[in-house]
Amino acid sequence: MIDAADKLKRLYRLVEDGLTDLDEVLKDRLTTLKADRDRAKAALERAKGHSASQIQIDPALIERFGRSMRENFSTGSVLFRKAYLQSLIDVIEVDDHQIRIKGTKDLLERPS
Repeated sequence: MIDAADKLKRLYRLVEDGLTDLDEVLKDRLTTLKADRDRAKAALERAKGHSASQIQIDPALIERFGRSMRENFSTGSVLFRKAYLQSLIDVIEVDDHQIRIKGTKDLLERPS
Protein backbone atom coordinates (compact mmCIF):
# COMPACT_ATOMS: atom_id res chain seq x y z
CA MET A 1 0.00 0.00 0.00
CA ILE A 2 2.81 2.41 0.86
CA ASP A 3 4.59 1.66 -2.40
CA ALA A 4 1.49 2.40 -4.51
CA ALA A 5 0.74 5.56 -2.51
CA ASP A 6 4.33 6.78 -2.94
CA LYS A 7 4.21 6.14 -6.68
CA LEU A 8 0.95 8.07 -6.93
CA LYS A 9 2.47 11.01 -5.07
CA ARG A 10 5.46 11.08 -7.41
CA LEU A 11 3.23 11.00 -10.50
CA TYR A 12 1.01 13.77 -9.14
CA ARG A 13 4.13 15.84 -8.38
CA LEU A 14 5.37 15.43 -11.97
CA VAL A 15 2.06 16.72 -13.32
CA GLU A 16 1.81 19.54 -10.76
CA ASP A 17 5.37 20.68 -11.45
CA GLY A 18 4.70 20.67 -15.18
CA LEU A 19 7.37 18.08 -15.90
CA THR A 20 4.91 15.90 -17.79
CA ASP A 21 1.48 16.11 -19.34
CA LEU A 22 -1.45 14.00 -18.26
CA ASP A 23 -1.62 11.82 -21.37
CA GLU A 24 -3.47 8.51 -21.86
CA VAL A 25 -0.52 6.38 -20.77
CA LEU A 26 -0.15 8.37 -17.55
CA LYS A 27 -3.91 8.26 -16.95
CA ASP A 28 -3.84 4.46 -17.30
CA ARG A 29 -0.89 4.24 -14.91
CA LEU A 30 -2.69 6.44 -12.36
CA THR A 31 -5.79 4.26 -12.61
CA THR A 32 -3.70 1.11 -12.08
CA LEU A 33 -1.85 2.58 -9.09
CA LYS A 34 -5.09 3.79 -7.51
CA ALA A 35 -6.59 0.33 -7.90
CA ASP A 36 -3.47 -1.25 -6.34
CA ARG A 37 -3.65 1.19 -3.43
CA ASP A 38 -7.37 0.54 -2.90
CA ARG A 39 -6.87 -3.25 -2.97
CA ALA A 40 -4.06 -2.94 -0.43
CA LYS A 41 -6.22 -0.77 1.83
CA ALA A 42 -9.09 -3.25 1.60
CA ALA A 43 -6.78 -6.17 2.41
CA LEU A 44 -5.37 -4.28 5.39
CA GLU A 45 -8.85 -3.54 6.71
CA ARG A 46 -9.83 -7.21 6.33
CA ALA A 47 -6.68 -8.27 8.19
CA LYS A 48 -7.38 -5.78 10.98
CA GLY A 49 -10.92 -7.09 11.25
CA HIS A 50 -9.72 -10.66 11.65
CA SER A 51 -7.10 -9.81 14.24
CA ALA A 52 -9.36 -7.48 16.24
CA SER A 53 -11.45 -10.26 17.72
CA GLN A 54 -10.30 -11.16 21.21
CA ILE A 55 -9.80 -14.79 22.13
CA GLN A 56 -11.39 -15.67 25.45
CA ILE A 57 -9.68 -18.41 27.45
CA ASP A 58 -11.33 -19.84 30.51
CA PRO A 59 -9.16 -19.09 33.60
CA ALA A 60 -9.91 -22.59 34.93
CA LEU A 61 -8.43 -24.05 31.75
CA ILE A 62 -5.26 -22.00 32.21
CA GLU A 63 -5.01 -23.15 35.82
CA ARG A 64 -5.47 -26.80 34.81
CA PHE A 65 -2.82 -26.43 32.08
CA GLY A 66 -0.38 -24.85 34.56
CA ARG A 67 -0.94 -27.63 37.07
CA SER A 68 -0.38 -30.25 34.37
CA MET A 69 2.85 -28.59 33.18
CA ARG A 70 4.21 -28.31 36.76
CA GLU A 71 3.41 -31.97 37.33
CA ASN A 72 5.09 -33.00 34.07
CA PHE A 73 8.20 -30.99 34.95
CA SER A 74 8.54 -32.45 38.42
CA THR A 75 7.40 -36.06 37.96
CA GLY A 76 6.80 -36.48 34.22
CA SER A 77 8.82 -38.51 31.80
CA VAL A 78 12.38 -37.55 30.97
CA LEU A 79 11.41 -37.51 27.28
CA PHE A 80 8.82 -34.80 27.94
CA ARG A 81 11.25 -32.64 29.92
CA LYS A 82 13.99 -32.99 27.30
CA ALA A 83 11.65 -32.22 24.40
CA TYR A 84 10.26 -29.13 26.10
CA LEU A 85 13.68 -27.76 27.02
CA GLN A 86 15.02 -28.47 23.51
CA SER A 87 12.17 -26.44 22.06
CA LEU A 88 13.30 -23.40 24.07
CA ILE A 89 17.08 -23.74 24.28
CA ASP A 90 19.43 -23.40 21.31
CA VAL A 91 22.74 -24.12 23.05
CA ILE A 92 24.28 -24.58 26.49
CA GLU A 93 27.85 -23.35 26.90
CA VAL A 94 29.95 -24.42 29.89
CA ASP A 95 33.37 -23.10 30.83
CA ASP A 96 35.41 -23.09 34.06
CA HIS A 97 33.51 -20.17 35.63
CA GLN A 98 30.16 -19.87 33.93
CA ILE A 99 27.25 -21.75 32.36
CA ARG A 100 25.35 -19.95 29.59
CA ILE A 101 21.98 -21.14 28.35
CA LYS A 102 21.05 -19.49 25.06
CA GLY A 103 17.77 -19.41 23.22
CA THR A 104 15.68 -16.92 21.31
CA LYS A 105 13.08 -14.80 23.03
CA ASP A 106 11.03 -14.93 19.85
CA LEU A 107 9.83 -18.42 20.76
CA LEU A 108 8.60 -17.25 24.13
CA GLU A 109 7.05 -14.03 22.87
CA ARG A 110 5.32 -15.55 19.84
CA PRO A 111 1.68 -16.45 20.34
CA SER A 112 0.93 -20.12 19.78
